[in-house]
Amino acid sequence: MHDKPRSANDQKVLAKKTIERRLTEAGLDTTRSASVEDGTKKCYNHYDIRSPTEIRGNYTIHGGDGLVILDIDVNNLDVLPDWVQSLPPTLIIGTVHGGYHLYYEVENGNGISNTEKEWGSVRYDGWYTVGPGSTIDHKRSCDNGKAGCPGIGTDRYIIEADNPIPALTGDHLKRLREVCSSEGSDKSGSHDEYSGKKITLPDEVVVQEAEEYICLVFPRRSTQLAHSDLMDLLRGGTGSYNHRRKNDVSSIDQSTADYYALDMLYGAFLYRGDDEDRARQLTLAVFRHYCRENPYDKTGNLRKWLRKGDGYLYEQIDAVEKEFDRGKWHRWRRRKYEGGFEVKEHKPWADPGKDGVPSDVAKDTIRAVLRMLVLPVDPEDVVKQYGLDYSVATHPSVGKCVPPFGSTSRGDTDLYPTASEVGQVAVKINPERQASYFEEVLKKLSREAENIAHAYCPSRSNGERHVYYPARLSDPSDARWVRTGGEEREPKKD
Repeated sequence: MHDKPRSANDQKVLAKKTIERRLTEAGLDTTRSASVEDGTKKCYNHYDIRSPTEIRGNYTIHGGDGLVILDIDVNNLDVLPDWVQSLPPTLIIGTVHGGYHLYYEVENGNGISNTEKEWGSVRYDGWYTVGPGSTIDHKRSCDNGKAGCPGIGTDRYIIEADNPIPALTGDHLKRLREVCSSEGSDKSGSHDEYSGKKITLPDEVVVQEAEEYICLVFPRRSTQLAHSDLMDLLRGGTGSYNHRRKNDVSSIDQSTADYYALDMLYGAFLYRGDDEDRARQLTLAVFRHYCRENPYDKTGNLRKWLRKGDGYLYEQIDAVEKEFDRGKWHRWRRRKYEGGFEVKEHKPWADPGKDGVPSDVAKDTIRAVLRMLVLPVDPEDVVKQYGLDYSVATHPSVGKCVPPFGSTSRGDTDLYPTASEVGQVAVKINPERQASYFEEVLKKLSREAENIAHAYCPSRSNGERHVYYPARLSDPSDARWVRTGGEEREPKKD
């Protein structure tokens, strides 16, 4: 028999089970953990909250919803305030730098907030600590000069004392509330009209450019629901999402709401064609601007960036960049139904109540395919813009009628694609539909949209006589007639 787990993974699993057991015994929700990047303390998944045992690697334990965590950063416990030293025995986690995490339960969290002190911090309102069993690579994760850090090697958060988590009552609870309301709390101090945390004010020139796009142009490229969600999140709301704390529906989960707002903004600027660095700059500028215009969320609490400073905001935007999913973002951009669609009721392939009308997804697929087949653009850029599988860009038909990149010569208008060729590429993007479906969508768009042209070239072989292309391009030299928006016209001669 072995008294201890045989492997590091066994130790981590046992620690997670112990944490869940102690939280459950104290009547606390165990769903308060997110995954942490291996070897570090960085959490990129604040929105994906689960129980510790549902996470494979490093993980967080978030304070709040009845759990207060005292993060003790000093090695000499004699320097702790008397009220801390007098607290009842509890579950204690030893940190990788010689400190401690002390867990306590509070029945009523009123008056308790995230607070930084010389000896450490009180973590409650969504702040987290790294859970026991997690490992830290000191060279990779730690700041230079951090007290107690060896600078090299790997260490593990361990359970120092496996005690039940007691409830704080009476004088202990009263003293904790006094500490959280005194000078030094992250909700007090002075920096402008906000907290003592450093915040970077937005560049108003950048804001003006970015806001013009978000408020005037982007609404035409997204559904009304998607745009209203974004604007409500920027103004301190939750949009059509339920970003509320589980045990306090009157309070907004600001970390999740902010993540969604940043993700939506970042995708919007990438969709416009900005590179990743520029998209990040514009996203931060817009978010900061709206936070300063709306410093309190819609439940009356000060916005988290204004409380926690730039470190919080950079952590959030880093997470957005790392986890950004173009496909998921485009699904949000096209979102029409708050509770998701029902196949029989909403018909996801067509607009509700309008049988035969292509969905926005189908239209975007056709537009993306035409761009790749006809225009002198980098297929990879189109793939990124529309959130497609990159393998589509290597299809044999892609770029067949355009000159090499960098060339000043005209493309071959005689090689504009047929509906069949467009359908063959489109079905690679969305295999849930048949190629014939996309052929019909293309024909329908060419009859209704003035930006897609349909040319008839009778001298060609059967099956190659009807071709399609953006209306702003040159007409085929052998076309007998051209139709745009349902109107037939004579071909234009260059």
